[in-house]
Amino acid sequence: MALKIARFVVIVATMMFILVNPSAIYPCGPFFETAEFVPHGEPQVRHEDFAAGDLGIVLPNFRRSYLVVAYRYLNGLKLDRKQQQDAIDVWNRQVGPGPEDDVQKAIGEWWGTRGQVVGVAEGRGPESDASVSREQPYQTFVNCPIDAFRTATATLKERIHKYSATSSAIRDWIAAQDDVFSNCKGEARVIPAVLNSSDPLLRADRDYQIAAAHFYARDFDDAAAAFDAIARDSSSPWASMGSYLAARALIRKANLANPQYGKVDVASMKPAQQRLESILNDPKASAMHDRARKLLDYVRFRTEPDKRVAELEQLMVRPDPGPNFRQHFVDYVLLVSGGEEANDLSDWQKTFSASPMADRWAQAADPGASAQHAVAEWKDKRSLAWLIAALATSGANGPQSAELLKAAAQVPESSPGYLTVRYFALRLMVGEKKEVQARRELDALMGRPTDAFSPGVRNLLNDERQKLATSLPDFLVHAAELPASVGFDYGMEGLERWGDSGKPNPLAEKPYFNSYVAGVLDRRLPLTLLAEFAQSQALPSHLRREIARTAWLRAVLVGDLAMADRLQPTLKEVDGPLWRSMEPFRTATTSADKHFAAVFVSLQNPGLMPNFWEGLLRSSTLGEIDSFRDNWWCGERQEADRAPYLGQNREADGPGPGFLAAADTKRAQQEVEKLKAVGFAPNYLTSEVLAYAKQHPGDPRVPQALYLAVRSTRYGCTDKETTHWSKAAFELLHERYPKSEWAEKTKYYY
Repeated sequence: MALKIARFVVIVATMMFILVNPSAIYPCGPFFETAEFVPHGEPQVRHEDFAAGDLGIVLPNFRRSYLVVAYRYLNGLKLDRKQQQDAIDVWNRQVGPGPEDDVQKAIGEWWGTRGQVVGVAEGRGPESDASVSREQPYQTFVNCPIDAFRTATATLKERIHKYSATSSAIRDWIAAQDDVFSNCKGEARVIPAVLNSSDPLLRADRDYQIAAAHFYARDFDDAAAAFDAIARDSSSPWASMGSYLAARALIRKANLANPQYGKVDVASMKPAQQRLESILNDPKASAMHDRARKLLDYVRFRTEPDKRVAELEQLMVRPDPGPNFRQHFVDYVLLVSGGEEANDLSDWQKTFSASPMADRWAQAADPGASAQHAVAEWKDKRSLAWLIAALATSGANGPQSAELLKAAAQVPESSPGYLTVRYFALRLMVGEKKEVQARRELDALMGRPTDAFSPGVRNLLNDERQKLATSLPDFLVHAAELPASVGFDYGMEGLERWGDSGKPNPLAEKPYFNSYVAGVLDRRLPLTLLAEFAQSQALPSHLRREIARTAWLRAVLVGDLAMADRLQPTLKEVDGPLWRSMEPFRTATTSADKHFAAVFVSLQNPGLMPNFWEGLLRSSTLGEIDSFRDNWWCGERQEADRAPYLGQNREADGPGPGFLAAADTKRAQQEVEKLKAVGFAPNYLTSEVLAYAKQHPGDPRVPQALYLAVRSTRYGCTDKETTHWSKAAFELLHERYPKSEWAEKTKYYY
């Protein structure tokens, strides 16, 4: 598996009626294929299933949008089909303005209607997006939304019907509208001239066009004043929309006028809120009430977040959350994610997310206090949601453990929270040393047909079973897991799965080691047990091959050449090509020759590493130089690079399996310390080649070994000492073997 580099993705939350819609920003690659055994922050089941109440195992690290839906089902509340689809859209981040294709379609319809008029200038259609500012040229927002083009198209059709497509009035109308749309891209400021006409309709249209031009040109105060004037003109066909549009102008100002983009000027929102409230209090403005109410929700989200979150939470826990569920769902999730709190739902989310296994969601300074609160709420309400929170936050041997486990045992299998309850109950049982009972239940659950659970659910259960292994054979049976998905990792939030596009990925059909097993192999098992691991028929051949290769190299690096010899039959079985290349190693008659032969094999095969990795294996072949420096090993830095990607639920650095004898644990620790002392591969391998070359200058393999050593300093992990070793190998090669093909190939040191 390629070494993972630091990367992140900025996800910009958008809303149905948001007025400023920055585009999402993604980092440049490279992006690596990643195996995901348990989805992080989201359900282990399909979105469609979760939205319908098939929750899988609800975890504390779920994003808040999933926890809200889980809470509803755990409390006997459901979502209808429309609301389920709304939730799925939110999870898929399909909550902003219409797709770009819809915008282009609206622009095309405007341009087509415009083209029906004789004598108008030709050109290209307007654009909808503009840069946030000169300081933010790469971040854009929808300046001219779909409705702007649809309104212009509908109005033009009405005016053509009234004045005819050949009239000068229509040509003037279009010229003014062209001026309006020329502001959409944000690179010009073009305001139509005031119209001196005896026709009140044309004058009213022009006043509206002037106000709209100011709006798109970001003259927000002028736009608000112009729309307010339109509202006062009862003869204007646009009067009913005037106050609403003035409010929009002030909201746009609040979003964009602040030099620090993304920081809303709440003070500028207040006048907009007053206008919207006036509209809602005016029975004559009933035609605008729905739009005004939605826009007021947007404003109050920012001006009165504490009041708004309480109102939204009441909606979230109603049997029917209403027709605007999607927008209210988005707003509520954003508010609670930002730290706002209301009543039981937000309290439950905060408490549940403070579980010790919640990783980045954990916020409680005192997990014990969270456990006490969860238990108290469960005792008071006797709800399934709070039972789960109490099970998840309570430690072993607590005063309520027995009562919690008794309540958990009474949850029926038909309950949407059944698997979640059993999962946390099993963890609590293990903490209380009831391993036999927990192991028996896990075996019964995992003994069900393969399709009884999703891969992610099965892997979560298997993770717990791995830690309860009673022997090495028992551990082997549960060591490998099929990925829940395989895709390209775009950062913390962004695994793009092959399955999302309907394409099967053959990598997902093979089992691999999760972080816990990789950690056990890496730091808990001595070479003697690794050799048994490699010989086991319980593992698929590709994993046996990986273990045999790694164990052989570890044996060489810690100086256990006898173990390296002992692994030869296994290597012959699982990796014939590598085994054949080791013939000089097998036939060497002295320890020095055998060690040099092993170093030579290592230099020839950049994919040989002494560490075990979770998930997918190295993508390049064993003898191939990987383009992203996933070559040889990096010592302690490799451990540091690996650490951020170990799922915290896996406890890879915790105690080893209980079946390990004290002698095995001690031997493994000694071997790990020796491996750490080896350091970076290029430095170690090059120093070993130089030492051998000085003692055996006539060995015909030495020139090639020096060439390979210099190559390793170019493509492997390096530190401040690497150049010293690279130069020494380069100079020895050119000094002692200047006519060799290997000297010819080695033009530089690094």
